[in-house]
Amino acid sequence: MRLIILYILLILSGNFFSQGRIVSPSAFAAGTSVGIRFTIAPGPQCSGYNILYSTDSVYFTTLYNYPGVCGNVSTKQDISYTHSSPLQNQTNYYKIELVPLETSPVLRVYVGSSSTPSVYLRAYPDPITTDYDVLNLKFSNAVTTGVYGFIFNHSGKPVKPIQLPTQIDAAVLNVFDFPNDLYIVWLTDGTYVYKAKFIINR
Repeated sequence: MRLIILYILLILSGNFFSQGRIVSPSAFAAGTSVGIRFTIAPGPQCSGYNILYSTDSVYFTTLYNYPGVCGNVSTKQDISYTHSSPLQNQTNYYKIELVPLETSPVLRVYVGSSSTPSVYLRAYPDPITTDYDVLNLKFSNAVTTGVYGFIFNHSGKPVKPIQLPTQIDAAVLNVFDFPNDLYIVWLTDGTYVYKAKFIINR
């Protein structure tokens, strides 16, 4: 009986669930888009998450809702999202809401004008067959410091966070452990966003 009462008190006090599940939330301008990244720390599963958006930091609306189960008891979960239509030449505001446990601090990011130079990313060979374990990435302009981002499967689910060093305008990604599927590479150097599709068909 004492254990049941203690259990109820813990739930009511909010201490039953681990706090600080949203780790390293960030929002950054990538051309005229905004990239949002965060990690869900190991702990009890949550009932989805929301990415909230505001133009004045006061009134927030739901920009994206993930209604499925999220979080894992033993491992972290990396999440990324791209807001493709933020307001330009002003500050945009975002919050991450982990249902029903936690809300992140407000994330602020200034987005400049649409006069950003066009960029592209070429991924090859495409398709990748039995003879290849690496994907070559070629950027449209010189990137000397490195890029980071995610690989998404055909349904838009992030399957692997990536951080790659680059040599001038090229990088190599190891894909030996990827199953057959259509994938999307989403990378940024902190200024521009690079996207490319590739198929693995071994």
